[in-house]
Amino acid sequence: MEGGVTTISASISNSRKTNSGTEIIDNLVTKCGPYFTQSGYPDITVQVTVIKETCNRANGDNVDWDGNTGGSTGGSTGGSTGGSTGGSTGDSAGGSTEGSTGGSTGGSTGSSTGGSTGGSTGGSTGGSTGGSTGSNTGGSTGGSTGGNTGSNTGGSTGGNTGSNTGSNTGGSTGVSVGVKLGLGGVLNGIFKVINGVVNTALGALEAVVNIVIRTLKDVFDVVGNLILVLQVTLNNLVSGLGSLFVRLVACIVKIAVCVLGLPGDSGVCAKGWNARFGVDGELSAGATAEAYINLFVLVDAQAQLDGYIKIISGGKGIDGTSGSVNIILNQVNTLCGYITNYQQISKDTVTETFVIMTTISASISNSRKTNSGTVIIDNLVTKCGPYFTQSGYPDITVQATVIKQTCNGANGDNVDWDGNGSNGGTTGGT
Repeated sequence: MEGGVTTISASISNSRKTNSGTEIIDNLVTKCGPYFTQSGYPDITVQVTVIKETCNRANGDNVDWDGNTGGSTGGSTGGSTGGSTGGSTGDSAGGSTEGSTGGSTGGSTGSSTGGSTGGSTGGSTGGSTGGSTGSNTGGSTGGSTGGNTGSNTGGSTGGNTGSNTGSNTGGSTGVSVGVKLGLGGVLNGIFKVINGVVNTALGALEAVVNIVIRTLKDVFDVVGNLILVLQVTLNNLVSGLGSLFVRLVACIVKIAVCVLGLPGDSGVCAKGWNARFGVDGELSAGATAEAYINLFVLVDAQAQLDGYIKIISGGKGIDGTSGSVNIILNQVNTLCGYITNYQQISKDTVTETFVIMTTISASISNSRKTNSGTVIIDNLVTKCGPYFTQSGYPDITVQATVIKQTCNGANGDNVDWDGNGSNGGTTGGT
């Protein structure tokens, strides 16, 4: 599909101006191609040279793509095709194939689509918000198409804006502008006001609110920042619990990416990453899972958690807790199990760790405001999930309903997440 569409676009462009189609090929194939291969389609980037050679045969042949000469492009059929097809091509492709289509169909459509859409949408929308319209219309139509030849059609303002703003904003990331998490309301309304978050984790919270997800690396960034917000909150419940939680998640991610070589964020293995999560020291390349568990002070992780459970429950154990506290302790207990059985860490472990982080976040949110955690689940699972599956991880989107049902058990239990010492019976049972 991609090769055919690109070849036609570039051939028409070369026909009107020698070698102008090269830019179309470079943009469409090299920038769109990787998104096909991510999803298991063949790699089209290897075809760039062949496509260019094919399109070179159209260089400067001066075919009447405006539908004005009829006979010169093949009589009434050529005129009809040159007019209708030229018009519809100008409509769908914008400025790219109808660069200076001055006719009423190709021209005004090419102008309004390549110019207005590439310019106004790609420029205004793509520029100010980087949205899907600006990127997809401005980036793919207004950017590589409307911008390249559409600048002649849509005028210098429409064409140049569509090209520079639409293409550079959306195009630099491979045309797609990605997905922004809609968590500003719940994170600012629920978590930002929790004692200590503003002082120690405000930057992390704002990073989650503002991030635009384009790759799996961005999903790992969400994890790294959100667990720092949760660290403050869980430490408010009992000092040390949040710090243990953060080290558990960080160590699992570290082993998955740096020891097992699973897809993710190579920055996880870079110097300085450990320090973000309160871990001193670095290990050289080739370090074992056992070495990381020791570095992250998790050799006795289960014993550490059991100590916190004893404090929270008044010696009654997890079963002596209820609501959000019970849900969260069970989730952290599962993380401890992953470290205890570190030989079994896999892609499933990584996605389940993400689900655990989501469950804890949504449970705390529900505890403070009934059903507010639904927004967290919908955003984290349904928007981040596809980036896991693109890289061969299990599909977590199928778990959304179960996660919500689990977190409903936290609704309105009014646990003291601010660390004021007023949990009493709610946290530790009656």
